[in-house]
Amino acid sequence: GTTWEGGQRVPGIVKWPNRVAPGTFTREIASTMDLFATMLKIVGVTPPGDRVYDAVDMSPFLFSADGKAPPGSDVRDYYFYWDETVSSPADLNAIRWREWKVHYKTKGSHCPNDYFVPTCRSNYSSGVLDTPLLFNLHHDDGEHVPLDITDPMYKYIVDHINMIKQQLLASPGLFGSSMITAENLMDQPCCYNQTCKAANDPAKLPQCCRTNPY
Repeated sequence: GTTWEGGQRVPGIVKWPNRVAPGTFTREIASTMDLFATMLKIVGVTPPGDRVYDAVDMSPFLFSADGKAPPGSDVRDYYFYWDETVSSPADLNAIRWREWKVHYKTKGSHCPNDYFVPTCRSNYSSGVLDTPLLFNLHHDDGEHVPLDITDPMYKYIVDHINMIKQQLLASPGLFGSSMITAENLMDQPCCYNQTCKAANDPAKLPQCCRTNPY
């Protein structure tokens, strides 16, 4: 995919009678990763505190009557757009902070080379931008018109997002090994691999591994 919004953003629709107010709309930032923290919060489970989680609880705005998180809520304030791999600072393409998104690096996608959006074509060259692009996603979610670099807001916002970037890159273990390894099939959420299923007692596998997924 691409780290332009068209390669990242999808609609999120939630229905829960008597819990989620019908017809509400939110501008809060959310990710599918956040389902993990939200489900734990709903069922009252506290995860182990010896690791860092990418997930953020969506309950403050999910159960709000107006779709807005109450002041002081610990909701997602920023989002990081990475390349296919996360192995070095060069893999960070963009950062969103509230409605603002900075692109440090742009690249194409898997689309054909005659695709109507040039930046999504597979032959669109990837490169680090000398001057980052800044967009207001509330007004321009198609990322067509970047903020003029001479606008006083440009420096203020880019400086703030750069501070977030430095804090991220200083995080211990950011580029360390995953706790879930591709080699150990038992680390995977569901064991679809037939060899793994045959080599283990089915009664000891998660329930989702005991059925044929195909």
